[in-house]
Amino acid sequence: MPDKIALLRRISGPYNLDTYFLVCQQTGESIIIDPGDDTKSVLGFITENKITPVKLVHTHGHADPFFSTKIFKDRR
Repeated sequence: MPDKIALLRRISGPYNLDTYFLVCQQTGESIIIDPGDDTKSVLGFITENKITPVKLVHTHGHADPFFSTKIFKDRR
């Protein structure tokens, strides 16, 4: 992985769901992978780490990664 891209992991919610962030260390722009169901926690993580989400990626069809999709889309 290039030095300018960071992979961050956030575990949240009652089911310990993994959310990953690919973050450009120069701009703070990120791809959120499987945002999960604990939106408040994930938004706090984004704020703490000065991340600017630009894309969402869902890796599988279970319901849990989709719970917060609308909230992230509405923030754009």
